[in-house]
Amino acid sequence: MVAAACGNDDDDPGVAPAADDAPAADDAPAADDAPAADDAPAADEVNMTPGEGVSVTQARANWTTGYMQAAIYHHLLEELGYEVSEPADLELAPANAYVAMAEGAFDFWVNSWYPNHDPFLNGEMPDGSLVNQHVSVVGQQINAGGLEGLLTNKSLVDEHGITTFDQIMNDDALFELYESVDPNPGDGVLQVLACIEGWGCKVALDETIELAGYSGRVEQLEAGGYDSLVAEMVSRTESDTPFIGYTWTPSGYVTQLIPGVNVMWLAHEADKVHDGSTDNPGFAVTAPAALGTDVCTNDPCFLYRNSADIKVTANNDFLVANPAAARLFELVQISVVDVALQNVLYDGGENTTDDVNRHAADWIAANRDAVDAWLAEARAATEYTPAPAAPAADEMNMTPGEGVSVTQARANWTTGYMQAAIYRQLLEELGYEVSEPADLELAPANAYVAMAERAFDFWVNSWYPNHDPFLNGEMPDGSLVNEHVSVVGQEMLAGGLEGLMTNKSLVDEHGITTFDQIMNDDALFELYESTDPNPGDGVLQILGCIEGWGCYVALAETLELAGYADRAEQLEAGGYDAVIAEAVSRAESGTPFIAYTWTPSGYVTQLIPGVNAMWLAHDADKVHDGSTDNPGFAVDAPASLSTDVCTNDPCYLFRNSADIKVTANNDFLAENSAAARLLELVEISVVDVALQNVLYDGGENTTDDVNRHAAEWIAANRDLVDGWLAEARAAG
Repeated sequence: MVAAACGNDDDDPGVAPAADDAPAADDAPAADDAPAADDAPAADEVNMTPGEGVSVTQARANWTTGYMQAAIYHHLLEELGYEVSEPADLELAPANAYVAMAEGAFDFWVNSWYPNHDPFLNGEMPDGSLVNQHVSVVGQQINAGGLEGLLTNKSLVDEHGITTFDQIMNDDALFELYESVDPNPGDGVLQVLACIEGWGCKVALDETIELAGYSGRVEQLEAGGYDSLVAEMVSRTESDTPFIGYTWTPSGYVTQLIPGVNVMWLAHEADKVHDGSTDNPGFAVTAPAALGTDVCTNDPCFLYRNSADIKVTANNDFLVANPAAARLFELVQISVVDVALQNVLYDGGENTTDDVNRHAADWIAANRDAVDAWLAEARAATEYTPAPAAPAADEMNMTPGEGVSVTQARANWTTGYMQAAIYRQLLEELGYEVSEPADLELAPANAYVAMAERAFDFWVNSWYPNHDPFLNGEMPDGSLVNEHVSVVGQEMLAGGLEGLMTNKSLVDEHGITTFDQIMNDDALFELYESTDPNPGDGVLQILGCIEGWGCYVALAETLELAGYADRAEQLEAGGYDAVIAEAVSRAESGTPFIAYTWTPSGYVTQLIPGVNAMWLAHDADKVHDGSTDNPGFAVDAPASLSTDVCTNDPCYLFRNSADIKVTANNDFLAENSAAARLLELVEISVVDVALQNVLYDGGENTTDDVNRHAAEWIAANRDLVDGWLAEARAAG
């Protein structure tokens, strides 16, 4: 295996927030089943195999951690009728794949890592044209899925209080501790067990070392290939011998070097994070990795290099000729957790082409509902137009929104305030005159109709499927809201996490794994029920949601559908802040509690998963589908939470995670192509929002504070923001 993250030439790569804080039925997120397009053809009119008669040549990258993804796309195209070559028959390194794809030697692959592969995408063809004039990057397969960083011994982190790589480099005693066990001890140069010559990660780590001023004090050590490096790291871990080594996810290596068990991800100082590029290296933080101090040496956890987006790249002629395939590529999303789990199977011996195809088929079967929705949209697609090349800077209108007034609203929960401010400031950079979102704060119950009537143009605080009832609601004239507004972009996919928490101390003491275990084990049930306001009445009172919030309805429905309606109920304790205060008090005293909360929010800085509380998993067949208009049980996917913070793995919370997205008036979108493109592109890390929530809850809670937080976020993400703005300007 070789480092997927690196872009190498070897054989692997390179909720329901509160009165002010929670979307409710009138005030909060609520629901499932996004509406189908009104103009979709009837089922008997749809061509179920639009690819019939079309032969497709698919390649895959030469790193095993991308094999299953390639097989998944292969199988899905076959369901559309395409005759697709076996990806294993054409395995390439990035250095030759991109030119070959641009020349039409094959049609697509799904193993692009950006920005790691930007040099290949922007490379020159034999005729002098650029690769990116012949191929397009498509879809959102695994955003921020490529995590790269350094690891070190957990035992040393615990013993010496290590927080960053920079601390080791600048503390003589720590530096000597690590350097003294090098192959060349005492030479004053620390040898990192890192990347292989020719891999993109070797270049990036060398650049990081040089840019940080450590080039005379540290170097990368090759030890006979990457598997040998990992073996050396494992050996040093087992013997408590100091080491610093490179790895990445998704990969099976983290089943040998296990963060939080025998190793820790080694954080870097925020101003010493490589921007991810290889053609114009520098330091620029997109966002910290979403890793807690259970697995990383610091919080926030800045790894040495920004996380990569794993995406599809395809030949433009193929995309134009095959709109069904192009639309499928736009839609497919694969969980990095699922890939990591398959990597473990592969590394454990299930490593033939037949095994990989079986893993892909198993994944498709497990995600059948999502897959069927993607296939339905693909079958309905009639055309595909590649994104136009951006005009030269001197030809581009830098302020396409100049002279246009925009009215922006925001939702009435504080955990969405910064996002609203970010979009406003970005639109202002395009020249639009945008109203202050704080001047028009609405609940979902009245926001959607008002937006459809164009009382305002857009907001960025939609929670789907929770808000589907509002989106599908009826207007005064009998039309539906969704005929007048559109859902746009991928702001925070699965960003709205909702669930129950309980005492970490009780989880550890009693081996609690699920809420259902508590409900069905008489001794556990009595333990919790005995500390209720009404102990002994046989009804467990959950510190839950507030009457009128969507989560109140969903949790009540969950209890009823699971058969617990007579055994559990939600307790209001004077408002949500009072609910949290009660839960925190019980956590501190060891008194049993079960309480509802969500992310992004600042509440998880009081009830801290893995410290004083744990997310409380549910049985997989008792997960609310997220809807309020037709409730039932249906699992989209478990939350990406480990047993460090959740009582079970996989961690099924009571309700499927919500996607936080933009919704905008259709006329506004049609009239403002630059704004529409920007709204499609912006993505915000749920970690960044949670960190801002802490500042807000700590007293930085004025409109000026929120706008400053947004400006700081934009500054910290300047390279990414400039890319979005450039695309928006090109569209305008």
